[in-house]
Amino acid sequence: MTLALGTRLGPYEIQAALGAGGMGEVYRARDTRLERTVAIKVLAASLSARPETRKRFEREARALSSLSHPHICTLHDIGCQDGVDYLVMEYLEGETLEQRLNKGPLAADQVLRYGIEITDALEKAHRQNMVHRDLKPGNIMLTKAGAKLLDFGLARLITRPAPLTEAPSQLGTQTRDNSLTEEGVILGTFQYMAPEQLEGKEADARTDIFALGAVLYEMVTGRPAFVGKSRASLIAAVLSSEPPPISALQPLTPPAMDRAVKACLAKDPDERFQTAHDLKLQLEWINEGGSQAGVAAPVVVRRKLREALAWGLVAVLALVVALFAVQNFRRTETAPPVVRLELSFDPEQYPEVDMQELSPDGTRLAFTARGALWVRSLTSGTDQLLPGTDDAQWPLWSPDGRFLAFSGQGKIKKIKLSGGPPEVLCDGVGPGSWSRDGVLIVLLSFNGPLYRVSADGGTPVPVTRLDKSRNETAHYWPSFLPDGRHFLYLAMHPPANAGGGGGEVYVGDLQSIDSRQLLLHVVSRAEYVEPGYLLFVRDGSLMAVPFDASHRRLSGEAMRIADDVNYNKVYGYAGFTVSQNGVLAYFNPLSRGRLTLFDRGGRVLSTIGEFAYFAAPRLSPHGDRLAVLRGDSLEAGDSDVWVYDLTRGGVETRVTSDRTPHLFPTWSPVGDKIAFASTRDISWGIYVRSLMTDQEELLYKSPSKITRVEDWSPDGRYLLYQTQMESRDLYALDLKNGNKPIPVVHGPSWEGKGQISPDGRWIAYVSDESGRTEVYVRPFLRSGEKVRVSLVSGDEPRWRRDGKEIVYVGEQSFLFAAPVTTSPTFTAGTPQKLFTFKIGGGLGVGHDVSQDGKKILVIVAEKASGPSYHVIVNWPAALKQ
Repeated sequence: MTLALGTRLGPYEIQAALGAGGMGEVYRARDTRLERTVAIKVLAASLSARPETRKRFEREARALSSLSHPHICTLHDIGCQDGVDYLVMEYLEGETLEQRLNKGPLAADQVLRYGIEITDALEKAHRQNMVHRDLKPGNIMLTKAGAKLLDFGLARLITRPAPLTEAPSQLGTQTRDNSLTEEGVILGTFQYMAPEQLEGKEADARTDIFALGAVLYEMVTGRPAFVGKSRASLIAAVLSSEPPPISALQPLTPPAMDRAVKACLAKDPDERFQTAHDLKLQLEWINEGGSQAGVAAPVVVRRKLREALAWGLVAVLALVVALFAVQNFRRTETAPPVVRLELSFDPEQYPEVDMQELSPDGTRLAFTARGALWVRSLTSGTDQLLPGTDDAQWPLWSPDGRFLAFSGQGKIKKIKLSGGPPEVLCDGVGPGSWSRDGVLIVLLSFNGPLYRVSADGGTPVPVTRLDKSRNETAHYWPSFLPDGRHFLYLAMHPPANAGGGGGEVYVGDLQSIDSRQLLLHVVSRAEYVEPGYLLFVRDGSLMAVPFDASHRRLSGEAMRIADDVNYNKVYGYAGFTVSQNGVLAYFNPLSRGRLTLFDRGGRVLSTIGEFAYFAAPRLSPHGDRLAVLRGDSLEAGDSDVWVYDLTRGGVETRVTSDRTPHLFPTWSPVGDKIAFASTRDISWGIYVRSLMTDQEELLYKSPSKITRVEDWSPDGRYLLYQTQMESRDLYALDLKNGNKPIPVVHGPSWEGKGQISPDGRWIAYVSDESGRTEVYVRPFLRSGEKVRVSLVSGDEPRWRRDGKEIVYVGEQSFLFAAPVTTSPTFTAGTPQKLFTFKIGGGLGVGHDVSQDGKKILVIVAEKASGPSYHVIVNWPAALKQ
């Protein structure tokens, strides 16, 4: 029985089918009483008459109703209407672990994170004398909030025996062909069943532990622990054979992980972990870095990793960081080696990684991603999401490494790494430096001096004063010197050409607001680090200059550490972070790109202009011109809006020329104007430039950062833009109502990259509410439900000019085209894969679609490598090489 859309089961209105299995179907529905989305599991009519299946259906309801846990799917309701039995459950957005494993093994941090969450959920069930009995990847959902354990249809109380002829539950999941699950045979799914379960013996908590061991094995290796060409051979493999050691398939897997999984998969239940709690403790110990004991350390390591801190990097960093953390450069008779590593974050898991900061001991990395604050252990490779850090920016470690300060929602906060909610210290936009005496230097705004505040909170007190005689606009990047009294900072002022990017580095004094000492004529943050250097960026190169901290004076010539370091001269941002024991990390920008026209099959039709640092290409309404953001150097401040005439072979015209950041040009509906965001006067605003008269107008001055101007509505009334206020959201500027900003998509998740449909009724945008970026469509400035367009992941949606298709960037940089209809309601078809390309440009992702959808404009990278992240252990020794 299939329920039609709009069918009512009690107060629940069926909206879409989600999946089907041996016992029935699962639907997405709307709870009309509470106005929330739920999942409804309906027992198939053919089975509802069977007492055993109805009993199992009711058993799942009882099981779920007795379990309240953040990693177990919540039961809301149970009902029966017109002979239809149904369960009402929490609606989860994400993908099953089974779907994720189809793409290969998981990264080390994901394995441990999800493993700990699943064991915690099992521990809750086991403590209530309940065994799941059907633990497998298809019954684990991966969501933004973590792993969720599903389908307790086979769950039973340990104190009661269960008949061996019950059918396995497949509802809500789609099993792989080789799962060999079959109704009316044995409970569960063979590949994940313990030997005692296959032999018909009574199951207990250790049965679930065996299944979880098989799941963990598959998460690490990407292949099942037990395989067979037939049901019989598969059962024989589970009963009598051992899977290949994880270390044989993933040689650099931590030994403790290999041992833990092997213990889970022991044939004899007495040889396994006896409780889920024991297994959880083991995984938590590995997560904290204990997994590396007993492994011999290499002398020199140089390895490039495509996966973000996969097992190999975990093993390397665990050793070299631990080795180096206990050594002092100046006192070691035999200097330790220089160790260099290069890696990148997984773009699917972390689509936008920003603001990295090494801990003082060099063993952890704090970073912002997906609108929150994370900490990565460099000794275990695991990532920890810090709860309550929505909209976090500018992470800052306490000197003892126990706390992180950050800014978010207009406040300076701190959070304890061991747990607990964030504490508000004061108003402000960013912490800057934290002394051993418990003093923070913070920024209350992006256009003012620096302030001090206690690490326990309080009223900020100014510690610097803007020099009006030098037209100083702001003081940035404070960094304490070892005495805890003096500090470095960057004083910003307009340079001679009146563009952004003038400034010098000074030494300030907490005891005198007017005391300052000039150190460097460079527009860059500077940081002091042992054994006596100042680090800064000059012309895109990371430099180190000897510095006498006690006398606060330079004592030698600057030496180059690395080239092509991410750098923004408008703010003096320099993309490096360094610990006090010789661990250094720095970041490269993307490679240059070229504007390239493809057909839908991926064949190059033509190229436009030369290689440069491009972003946000936008074809004009008539398709005869192209507006794009272009920079000619690595400096993020060197970017302007350019227009290319496609009817004249790509003749270029520079629209802006003041050498301040201009973000994401957008055409007016008739193609006579271009709107963009810019940081004139070190503050954010939306500007519009007439291409007919070259006149420019400021439309709106933003109280916070405007990250993108996205689109201009077809009727010319609204300008869509993305801002960063309480969170990253979409707003529309009402040009016919005093340029008033109106919220369009606003919520706790990251939302942006919006584009209005050609008929002006819908908006396509990107959100990470499911745990990864996906493309959604919802009514524009009207109420109505959103519809997800992308299948696995999605970014940068673009409407075809007739409104019948949305093209977006999906997994592995493939372009997808999703057929859609916009009238009378919006519907989306199955996206079709077009072609893949290497994203380039240096300033951001970008593509656009021709009016007829037959040509796609893409920024293609000049070289194969993407944005990279480099770690150097014992970097001072590299200065002597």
